[in-house]
Amino acid sequence: MHEISYDSIELMFLETLINEENKHSDQNTIQMDAVNSISRYVKADDALFILFDFENPDMAVKKLLGPQHTWKSESTFLVKDSSLCSAVPDTLVVLDHKNRSVLESDPVIYDSFTNSIDDVILAPLSVDKATLGLMIFTNPEFDFEDDRRSKFLQLMVKGLANAIFSVEHNRQLIVSKADLEASQWEILNSRNTLRTFFDNIPTCVYIVDRSYTILAINSRRSDRIGKAPNELVGRKCYEKLFGNSTPCALCRIGEAFDGVPSVRNFREWGAKETFVHWEITTVPIRESTNVINRAIVFDEDITEKWVLEAGLIQSEKMASIGQLAANVAHEINNPLAAIIANAQLLLRDLPSADEDTIESLKLIETAGVRAAKIVGDLLESARGKKGGVRRDLFERNNSKCAFNGQL
Repeated sequence: MHEISYDSIELMFLETLINEENKHSDQNTIQMDAVNSISRYVKADDALFILFDFENPDMAVKKLLGPQHTWKSESTFLVKDSSLCSAVPDTLVVLDHKNRSVLESDPVIYDSFTNSIDDVILAPLSVDKATLGLMIFTNPEFDFEDDRRSKFLQLMVKGLANAIFSVEHNRQLIVSKADLEASQWEILNSRNTLRTFFDNIPTCVYIVDRSYTILAINSRRSDRIGKAPNELVGRKCYEKLFGNSTPCALCRIGEAFDGVPSVRNFREWGAKETFVHWEITTVPIRESTNVINRAIVFDEDITEKWVLEAGLIQSEKMASIGQLAANVAHEINNPLAAIIANAQLLLRDLPSADEDTIESLKLIETAGVRAAKIVGDLLESARGKKGGVRRDLFERNNSKCAFNGQL
């Protein structure tokens, strides 16, 4: 090859490498152009390009350069199955026909060639001591004693290695950027979801640090004092939320920083003797190191629950009184009925008795009827209604005991 041919290949190689890097060509294009240029530069019969998998270093791909600027063959193999790939030389190596046994002893590589082999150039592809792959050129016609061309050959090999590394690095950056953007979107979406949830849960929530400074507060809590959340963040909770100059007397936040969750009740009075009954729960927030520097406070309006519980307690009391009244009515009604009935019987059987006896019997009857009425009123009061079942039963019993001349 004439001098001008070498120079043109060198110039073409540099221009191609620069242009393809600038336009971010794909790996395959850069590899094919560079291997083709180097193969022409050394006048090789065949050129085999081997590249280790960046994501799986145990695998490698081998490509045999063919005519018309294409790959003649391409396949993958296990790195451990190739002795050359398992121990790639650190620098460019030339094997003559006497030392070609190194290649012949590696069937994974040697079987890739169809032409007879005399001399071989082994050109490792490495960047910063990281081996990316290997190029093998068979039967080269190259004068290694020409120092300038030998150095340029090494420069070409190094340039290809750097280009491969650069493209792969750019690809990884693009993937990382895409992953980062996806993560940022997920974080933003999660943040918006959590903020929506935080603001719309039916409980007042805020987070404070050890100095009682509000770190976060939801809209439901800030609306109670007519402020926006951003007006309260960074301010003392006892000042902005309760109007105090010092921490509240019954505040349990200090206990939370000791690692003890707590619950207390607080009644907030309004106009016309109305009130809201709050249940305040304080929970410590533990860091990964188990240190507590923040606490979360939940204010839940339990007025309705409190009223219902109070009503339930009163109902249980009334139920107990009702049960007692029912038992009293049951136990007293029969003796009273007997007293009234016997008084009436005596009044009927002793029509000629003296006035004192008649008056005494009438007093007994009157007292019995009065006692029966008291028992009935007690039962009515306990049941909270008139004409209760047991009172009706009692009145029916009395009507049977009252003769009125019809017994």
